[in-house]
Amino acid sequence: MVLPKDGSLECLLGRYFKFTHYGLLIFCLTFSLYPDIQFYLGLFNFLNKISLQIIGLISLFTSCSWMILAQVTMSNSWRMGVDKKKKTELITGGLFTISRNPFFLGLLIFFTSIFLLSPNILTLFLFTTQFILISIQIRIEEHHLAHIHNEKYINYQKRVKRYLGKQKNQSFIENFFSNFSRSSRTLILRGIPVFLRFSSMSNSFSPGT
Repeated sequence: MVLPKDGSLECLLGRYFKFTHYGLLIFCLTFSLYPDIQFYLGLFNFLNKISLQIIGLISLFTSCSWMILAQVTMSNSWRMGVDKKKKTELITGGLFTISRNPFFLGLLIFFTSIFLLSPNILTLFLFTTQFILISIQIRIEEHHLAHIHNEKYINYQKRVKRYLGKQKNQSFIENFFSNFSRSSRTLILRGIPVFLRFSSMSNSFSPGT
């Protein structure tokens, strides 16, 4: 992780990232040795079902494979955090054709999987904290990438969604009404002063003045 140690927001995010990851690691090791520990962590019994645990297990392996593939795709451009000293290549191929942040997406799915395998207060807290941290970190990195790559990254943002999927292109009808509404607002704003000027001129030439 490329995170500074100067007391900045990025530094604080780095500390909390480590906190959640170490916390998850400790829980997983403890849970593998003493499964009953989840009952002392406020287990949500209504979510403690075999079907959800199977989904969690499948998504766990899927998220790990997804994150590895994201790292391989990024190659030398791989890093978590903002490295202001280096300008890395903007990767838009592979998984990045359907997600601007595939690794962070995989990380969120990973934490979700752990929660499904053992739905308790601790795993819910770790997932929620991770989601908030990732949401902030993504916006910091996107701001940096837009500054470094300018129009190239802005156009990429218009094509691909932040987490998953392609941006929806407006249809002809949507574009028409969008342009029509902008034109209407411009016409009205320009027309009001002309109308007021015309009205004042008409009043000045009215009979009896």
